[in-house]
Amino acid sequence: MAFLKEIVVRSRNSFVLEDRSISGTDHHVVALQRFGATVTGETQMFEAFSIMRFGGGRQLERWFYLPEQDAFDAFLARFR
Repeated sequence: MAFLKEIVVRSRNSFVLEDRSISGTDHHVVALQRFGATVTGETQMFEAFSIMRFGGGRQLERWFYLPEQDAFDAFLARFR
């Protein structure tokens, strides 16, 4: 959560996270997401896939896959 909070601050509250599709069971959830932000007037959005494991009513693990990892890294570097 600290990572996401930092992105929100650095993007001057322009960070957006949209759930596109969510499917799951009692223990696993798969979410197709889209997220991005606006920096110096340029909005860029990225597709992401999240796989989460739950137990005892809490999220225990989460894995992200970003198909455009290099583009995301370059965009994120602009927040410094």
